[in-house]
Amino acid sequence: KLAIYSTFQKFWTRHKLHTSLIVSCYSPELKTNNFILLHQINVVAASVNSALPHVECSRGIKILPDLPLEEALKKGPYDILVLPGGLKGAETFAKDENVGKLLQQYESEGRKVAAICAAPTALKQHGVFKAAKLTSYPAFKEELSAGGYPYSDKNVVVSGE
Repeated sequence: KLAIYSTFQKFWTRHKLHTSLIVSCYSPELKTNNFILLHQINVVAASVNSALPHVECSRGIKILPDLPLEEALKKGPYDILVLPGGLKGAETFAKDENVGKLLQQYESEGRKVAAICAAPTALKQHGVFKAAKLTSYPAFKEELSAGGYPYSDKNVVVSGE
């Protein structure tokens, strides 16, 4: 986890990212708050399920999103789209039409997407970033490889670098 956190910091700093859209639904807690605050990164936490007042994380922690995804999209553009991990979140991202459209837009515009843990399965479901080298929670390696994605066993992969 420390290596992932450290690499995330290096990636964020190297690419001079200032605004991010984090889409949430049943995702594990983000452990980057100190880094985000230190570097004054403007983060918008958007919920896929706007019917709920909060997002419940995998360990029962509740996060209050800033906006529903539909509203957050109107406030962009964002430097990066972050899909946090977690099985339920990844399943929700994979089923959500707005997430699919957003991923297609980011791909066509050559913008950055971070898909963490199980979230790369949403990329597969929406048929985006097929040429991008990726990694995931190890249990999804076969599914992603069978889907034609260049897979790496590394903890963190930055495609194109």
